[in-house]
Amino acid sequence: MSLRRSFAGEISEETRRVVEPLLPPEGGYRLVGNEIDQIISDDDFVDMYASEGHPAVNPVVLALISVFQFLERLPNRAPAEAAVMRLD
Repeated sequence: MSLRRSFAGEISEETRRVVEPLLPPEGGYRLVGNEIDQIISDDDFVDMYASEGHPAVNPVVLALISVFQFLERLPNRAPAEAAVMRLD
């Protein structure tokens, strides 16, 4: 697996347009999303990936999933189910 895509490139304008009105300005999800690039970046993980091969899921996205899982107090299988059931 390779690390070819940056986190910023993963969020389309259409996704932003649909999701941003759903998140309260003072909410934890918006705060984490707005500040995540100050905490971790793709460069923190670059040594863990091969230089060639199929692009992996971005590690910053995986870290966000873990943070949101903790905030929601969800067990390991629940985040995938929650993503299917709701947009927020």
